Amino acid sequence: PTFSTLPTLSTPPTPTPPTLPTPTPFTAPGPHLCKYTCIITDVGACVSCFYGAVDKGQPEAALRHAGDDATLQAAVVQRLVENGDAVTATEYASRCGMEATDLCSSEELARVAQERRDAYLQLPGEVAAAVVFVDDEEGLQRAAAALLQAAVVGLDTEWAADLTKVDRGEKGAGGKRSRKRERGKKKQIDGLNKGDVGAIADAAEAAAAAAAAARRVSEDDGDDDDEQDERPSTASVVALLQVATETEVFLLDLPALLKRCPDALAPTLGAVLSDPKVLKAGFGIAEDLRRLAVLHPIAFGAVREGGPASGVGPIIDLQNVWAAGTRIAREEAAGAAARGRRATAAGY
Repeated sequence: PTFSTLPTLSTPPTPTPPTLPTPTPFTAPGPHLCKYTCIITDVGACVSCFYGAVDKGQPEAALRHAGDDATLQAAVVQRLVENGDAVTATEYASRCGMEATDLCSSEELARVAQERRDAYLQLPGEVAAAVVFVDDEEGLQRAAAALLQAAVVGLDTEWAADLTKVDRGEKGAGGKRSRKRERGKKKQIDGLNKGDVGAIADAAEAAAAAAAAARRVSEDDGDDDDEQDERPSTASVVALLQVATETEVFLLDLPALLKRCPDALAPTLGAVLSDPKVLKAGFGIAEDLRRLAVLHPIAFGAVREGGPASGVGPIIDLQNVWAAGTRIAREEAAGAAARGRRATAAGY
């Protein structure tokens, strides 16, 4: 039999694999280095840190630490709006080159501003008019001229928040020096209450001695090796100096003054603090003077650091006066009670 030739089977073509897109390398979200808190964190934790600073009444410190970061600047402004401080929010937004209305409507700003005014006691008009903000050389010279005419001025300082502590709910850094100062204050007050100081005048002299010690900042290096590397942190920088007479209150923006007219501080504020005819009063004033001396040694520091030739003074620490007055009141109350008991025993 004749067989037909079978057809030759062709080899099926090899299928070409589909071209797949090149995969994009995966980048895990956070954590990354937050340069503002100097800890490894994520953006959410960093923003919450700034929220905490604003909530604690330190919006200026938060804005300063935000630097040029638009996200963190907006977080500070937004938190101010949420807290009802529309006035400060508007000011900060302007300083950062944004509009507060970008974050909320003008009606919302007006509403929170009114709510804030309704929630807090407002200063009487004549008192509010006596509060003067100082952030340039002209205002500084005017403030110094008024302060030099006063017999007594009240003094207090405020400093920046430590944002690395705010986020973790910790107290500000201070180390051994801070603890030593606190122990010293407690020992001094306990001594006053026990009668180691016989009169308020003696307490004032003790305050003057404490302030004199505070002026010797360069000598306060500690006696332990582990204290030698301590340096003032940004949280110890004085942000606001409050000085008042009987009729005026001056709020001095020291960071702004140091930037605009640093050479004007010594002949103005330095002259006020060193004038022997002007008594400087404060509560825990030694710490205020210590921080001022660290901030600007020429204006507020010791003579050996180029500070005022006559030193800083005279001063009186009202904390010591209060402690001495409390001791005297206790003694008088105890004496009156003893006399009452004797009168009762005698049948009067």
